[in-house]
Amino acid sequence: MTEEEFIYRKALPEDNEKLIDLARRCPMKGQFEMYTDRNPDFFATNRVQGERAHIYLAERPSGEVVGCVAYTEKVERRGDKDVKVLHIGDLRTDPSLRRTKIAATLIDIYRDMLYSGDYDHGMVEILEGNKAAVSLNKLLGDDFVVGTEGNISFYQLLPVRSYWLPKSYTFRAATLFDLPAIAALMQKSYGGFPGAPNFTPDWLKKQFAKHPSFQIGNMFVATDKDQNIVASAGLWDQSSFRRTVASRFNSSMKRTVRLMTFFGLMWKLPPVPKEGKALNYLFIRWPVAKP
Repeated sequence: MTEEEFIYRKALPEDNEKLIDLARRCPMKGQFEMYTDRNPDFFATNRVQGERAHIYLAERPSGEVVGCVAYTEKVERRGDKDVKVLHIGDLRTDPSLRRTKIAATLIDIYRDMLYSGDYDHGMVEILEGNKAAVSLNKLLGDDFVVGTEGNISFYQLLPVRSYWLPKSYTFRAATLFDLPAIAALMQKSYGGFPGAPNFTPDWLKKQFAKHPSFQIGNMFVATDKDQNIVASAGLWDQSSFRRTVASRFNSSMKRTVRLMTFFGLMWKLPPVPKEGKALNYLFIRWPVAKP
């Protein structure tokens, strides 16, 4: 079909099932092929990522959704003022249509929103080595200055059953009374960095209101002998709205999985991933501690 026959519009709640199906058809490939299962609510992920999300899609005249993207508004602290930033992400195109201009058209919509909206600037997070995503920045045109603001590091932590806890600290679940101390710790550690908001108790409460999977009961704190909070972190199980499914391993990854299975039995490690099954993991959210 010709490029002109694709329809581009803002996604509606009734597009939910079609968007979930598109996410399953668009796996990421590496040592293993994986996709994100967004069932039962595709929009939930984007709601927790910012203040407001705009989901756009591309569809055939028949109604089949073949592409989508998310433009997410976030309020960030720059110096002594709050600014509104428009993030772009969740860009997907049906694998059979990768050579079309669907991605370019969805980026053009983002470009127009940056021009017409009251945004300080735009932002995109790109995994290191993702050359395709880097090249898409060129589609913004010469009238946009594209630069690197910073790097984000991701760490995979394998829990071990036996570990040592320092006896000089007490560990407990957080309560709403702890929010001022937690917010102050976060502001001291993260405040002023690119992408960071102004951390306040009210900001934390707004995050808890976005989805029932992460509440104050998911936060934990460490206190010293004077009951001062010196560290905190949240444990976030996102499986109720987003799961990563390993759909296929390559040969080297299969060998690695077999070895992990063997050593896992010896060391009592968590179960290794299986093809066609969702990975079982928790996000550690907002880890922070006094220097």
